[in-house]
Amino acid sequence: MFIGRWKVEEKSLLRVGGSPPKVVCRFGRIRGFVDNWVIIFNLSENGTVSDFLGAVIPVRHEDDVVRIKVMKLDAGAQLPRYAHTGPFGDLAADLYAVAGVTVAAGATVPVPTGVAMEFPSTHGALVEDRSGLAVRGVTTLAGLIDPGYRGEIKVVMTNLGAAAVEIKAGDRIAQLRIVRRIEAEFEEVSELVDAPRGGEGVWEYGELVCCLGFFCRRKEQTRSTAKYSGPSLRSG
Repeated sequence: MFIGRWKVEEKSLLRVGGSPPKVVCRFGRIRGFVDNWVIIFNLSENGTVSDFLGAVIPVRHEDDVVRIKVMKLDAGAQLPRYAHTGPFGDLAADLYAVAGVTVAAGATVPVPTGVAMEFPSTHGALVEDRSGLAVRGVTTLAGLIDPGYRGEIKVVMTNLGAAAVEIKAGDRIAQLRIVRRIEAEFEEVSELVDAPRGGEGVWEYGELVCCLGFFCRRKEQTRSTAKYSGPSLRSG
């Protein structure tokens, strides 16, 4: 049995703890999902692959790392960083406030991070809520960073709670999720291919108009069989 990543010039024999020798090669991109894979297969006597055993495991290589340059605009600024790394690490990196801000109830304010970033042309970022602030009614808005943006990263925060929330310098205020940029082509057509869902929305209770996920206004129910088992709807 051999474990391999396909690339002939990188072949090397490994023997660990008396186990059978293994051939390490490098596989290129498979169907565009992941650039590098570990594949387990049998090797015949003449050195060719005889049969594939069906185990495919993604592995991380130096070429897979997305490098983002960060410039501090303030000496007290902190670079984004992941609280947990490795195979089961965090999906997003923490963003930190560089100055203290009080977000009054019902107010929306930009909170500076004191950093600017240079993204590769292939990637951008989304700014997401932190759960610790979200449960207090503080959420983020306008959280998209394009690859070409070079200004300071400021997190637009709004307080939906009834009490003011104090943000201190150095506090984690949001999460930065790196995403790959896809430039789609939009084609005008006269009709769309039907799908099981059709034009139905997420809610089964007629049409709902929601504002920031907290206050909803229910319009006329359009289905006599519709049921809604969630929290009561409040008029906004």
